[in-house]
Amino acid sequence: KGYVFVSQKEFTTVDKLKGMELLFQAKFEGEDQLYLVGIVPYETLCENSIYVMQAGGEKKLMEEDTKKLQAAMKSLTP
Repeated sequence: KGYVFVSQKEFTTVDKLKGMELLFQAKFEGEDQLYLVGIVPYETLCENSIYVMQAGGEKKLMEEDTKKLQAAMKSLTP
């Protein structure tokens, strides 16, 4: 039951921030679903934030769009 961890990998945004991409899988109403999460910590002298980006949906559709979603996560500019 619930989400199953599939993979984890690091990425770098266009502003040279280090992030982590996490991929999970689950079944919803008998259909395989994927859930992609991007986490980017952002620390400056004035601000400490964590940016979280997420996308989820039917496995087939998510697999088709994974590269676009990864590109969107890498385009983060706080």
